Amino acid sequence: MFCRRGTNLSHDYTGILIGILVLLITACSDNSTNSNGDSSTQALTIEAEVPGYELGAQDLYQSEDFVDLIEGSIDEEGTLTVNFLSGEAIAEALKPLADDTDVFVGMYCREEIMGQVDSNHLFVDVNLFNFTYGEDNNTGAIGLSSNMTNRNVYPPQSDTKGDYQVRWIYASQEITISENCQIESDKTEEVNVEFTKGWNEVIFDVSDRDNKKMYTGNRPSGVNWVIGT
Repeated sequence: MFCRRGTNLSHDYTGILIGILVLLITACSDNSTNSNGDSSTQALTIEAEVPGYELGAQDLYQSEDFVDLIEGSIDEEGTLTVNFLSGEAIAEALKPLADDTDVFVGMYCREEIMGQVDSNHLFVDVNLFNFTYGEDNNTGAIGLSSNMTNRNVYPPQSDTKGDYQVRWIYASQEITISENCQIESDKTEEVNVEFTKGWNEVIFDVSDRDNKKMYTGNRPSGVNWVIGT
């Protein structure tokens, strides 16, 4: 839209002109949006320092079905910057929940969760930032986890030393999912997530091995950037 101000107009039309100018100013105002032009979509950029990183400046990547989900890099000092893509840029990667959908990977409550979500809700997730390093083009990964001992940055299961892992899930619509499952006579799972449209940070918590949790909210203490090689 091209915006112009009227000049040399009759005083008798001042009231009308004021109304027109208000509409023009509103239409021409700068409203920050993401790549799909929808200002209600939650965008996400992460900047962080990765302790102990010594593998040189690298590009970071993650994809789903050959669709890039992030654009990022890490410099020689270990400073990480990641921009999560959204809207049309990742539309072909979005999927409804199904048995082979990774969004709730590691959770036994998958069937119960799928019963709450119709096929109009689409998702994709990122749990690691990958990079290639060395003369042999080795693949490494960076993630947020408490698995500092075994350097495992993948989702924590009951047999790992880590208690938490942070992941990022993109939702095509706002949705709240709440589910409690009885896994065995003495084991349960709790899912309590409130997804906005766009990217959402999600915590997987197995600090209590008999009560696994998945939730949105503040990161727990003890979560650090971890390098997997």
